[in-house]
Amino acid sequence: MVTMVDWKVIPQTLLLMLACAQAPIPRDFSLLEQLEAGMGGAADGTINWGLADENDVTLTYWTAMIVGPLSSPYEGRIYTLSLECGPEYPAEKPTAKFLTRINMKGVNSATGEVPPSTISEACGSSNPTCTLEEILTYLKASMSAPENKKLSQPSEGSLYSS
Repeated sequence: MVTMVDWKVIPQTLLLMLACAQAPIPRDFSLLEQLEAGMGGAADGTINWGLADENDVTLTYWTAMIVGPLSSPYEGRIYTLSLECGPEYPAEKPTAKFLTRINMKGVNSATGEVPPSTISEACGSSNPTCTLEEILTYLKASMSAPENKKLSQPSEGSLYSS
């Protein structure tokens, strides 16, 4: 038995398949994966992140924690951050701000804001997307960088004003 093929449909189907194969991961799927990963924290337990409000169905506002690395001026301190994944995420990188006062290269010491240039360094210029874990891991690694080793730190537990 020979089956007739509608040749007009095949190119449309092929184009649809190709478009789907190259389509970016939707924002919500990417953020849901990050939420699941953050709830477990980093492998060594020194980085953690999750939604700032469990009712945030837009997955926009996040809170994070970094435990200062050993042999650094940040050792033994817990740093809290707020992160925001705007409506254009992952095409636009998230924003980050330390809530706990910190003196560190790549962080605005007056406001705690992490400038876009630091976020870009954390994500790499060739990386089209940027995860919260990448940002937090980069910031933690920066705490051990030589340029930050000699910086005096604010009183433990002091916060930036909102």
